[in-house]
Amino acid sequence: MSDSPVIKTMRVVPVAGYDSMLLNIGGAHNCYFTRILVILTDSAGRTGVGESPCHASTLALLERFRPQIEGSELLRLNATIATLFASDARHQQTAHTDDIHIPQMNPEKFYNATAAIEAALLDLLGQHLNLAGLPSYLQRQAARSGAGPRLSVLYRRP
Repeated sequence: MSDSPVIKTMRVVPVAGYDSMLLNIGGAHNCYFTRILVILTDSAGRTGVGESPCHASTLALLERFRPQIEGSELLRLNATIATLFASDARHQQTAHTDDIHIPQMNPEKFYNATAAIEAALLDLLGQHLNLAGLPSYLQRQAARSGAGPRLSVLYRRP
């Protein structure tokens, strides 16, 4: 029998919020944001989290992938991700758009969904192997809120 934890549950949680205007290499982004959290729980009781930009197509893909993720062995995460890439989901049609410049077949949503799952699996793997994502001296204990006092942020300790 394998010592690998098994993925018991996969939760897909769309979230929305308000923040300050974001300026990055893609340009200025509105102050509203939408993301999807993928929360995996394994048979050892640990929780791993991944995230992606929120889009109806990405949500649909994540729900479609649930049966392939739940019940999979954590230590076979490469094989699990390979099954997602082997599926025909990469060529799923995206929702209708009024913008003719956006192709109807958009693989970006597939990559967003698989990346969120992979990040959650890697989070669980790091915990299983007792490896920190960052060395303890690089993990911050608080973050400054744009509007005022310091905002406590909880990080895992190795």
